[in-house]
Amino acid sequence: MKPVDCLHAIPKPDFCKEESLAYISWGFGLTPSYREQTVPLLVFAWDRLLQLVYFLEDGSFEFDGFYYSNREIIGVQFVSDSVLMII
Repeated sequence: MKPVDCLHAIPKPDFCKEESLAYISWGFGLTPSYREQTVPLLVFAWDRLLQLVYFLEDGSFEFDGFYYSNREIIGVQFVSDSVLMII
């Protein structure tokens, strides 16, 4: 078994509760930076923070947008392109 060189870690922000879990969902959609075409997206939530990551054809990724909720987020799911359900 070979070691994997291309793994990336997304750390939990310091202001999130220690016991909070990460909720993630994959999908496609438009972002504030890419409004011309849909791109692969990963959305993840910690505590009350929701962050959006988009992926480019060369395999790189960038953070693009966030939302801070008044309440704790306990689930995220893409419903369709650019439509995200947050519980």
